Amino acid sequence: MNKLSLICDRLGIRTHDVLFAANQELRGIIILNGICSHLTPLVNSLGELNSLRFSQNIWESNFMANSGFYTNRLRYSQFLELFRKAGFATEVVQIGQWDVPTAKPQLFKKFIAMSDEELILYSFSVILQPV
Repeated sequence: MNKLSLICDRLGIRTHDVLFAANQELRGIIILNGICSHLTPLVNSLGELNSLRFSQNIWESNFMANSGFYTNRLRYSQFLELFRKAGFATEVVQIGQWDVPTAKPQLFKKFIAMSDEELILYSFSVILQPV
């Protein structure tokens, strides 16, 4: 099987399970000294963390999924852990962050416990290398 030496992606994956499976597939098709470059937005197309304001039932409804601004609800630390589990070493090359984190009273109760460090980020770029 032919393998790739470079994979570039603007990651728009919606769920934990899909992201993990996609990373495992990437790991399988890249040569040992190859690299993957990922630009990962953590916001919806409106540039906000609206996805964290809704319950799971509402956010995963057909209306939201087909709205055109659906995005994943994974956070920075969760992405890094999934990259590691898929067999990649991760080098963070850029982090996009707001001046202040998203206000916690606006968030759905599941997300209120997130740290300000997670809630201030709106994107990141990484270089992944197989280990």
